[in-house]
Amino acid sequence: MEYCDFERWRRQEGLRFDTKTADKLGTSAQTLRNWRGKGRTPLWVDHATRAISCGCEPLVLTVTTVKDWQIRNGLDTYEATAKVFGYKRQAVHQWFSRGSFPRWLAMAAPGYEIKDHLSDPGNVSAKRAS
Repeated sequence: MEYCDFERWRRQEGLRFDTKTADKLGTSAQTLRNWRGKGRTPLWVDHATRAISCGCEPLVLTVTTVKDWQIRNGLDTYEATAKVFGYKRQAVHQWFSRGSFPRWLAMAAPGYEIKDHLSDPGNVSAKRAS
């Protein structure tokens, strides 16, 4: 996502301050300033902003819940999961090995899950219930 698109999204959501935006995304205000300097955001931000805009609940970040999320979304390898968020397979492997996930994943995962279901939000609930 280009940074100008990210700023447009922030205005639409009423997120004027970096600290408030960073808190919603699960990152730091300094990270937002770094994106501003680069003029782009990481791939996962597209998913996280979608989830926030749709009012999704954050994913509880445990090995079990993230593994369940992967299965629901047909992501059967670390590589497939890494590709969704713009990371390397080794990074995803480390998340699972440590049992510790980046905070931003709590919103990015639900945002990815709903990407094809925006026209029928009931689909997401049904998908999560299974």
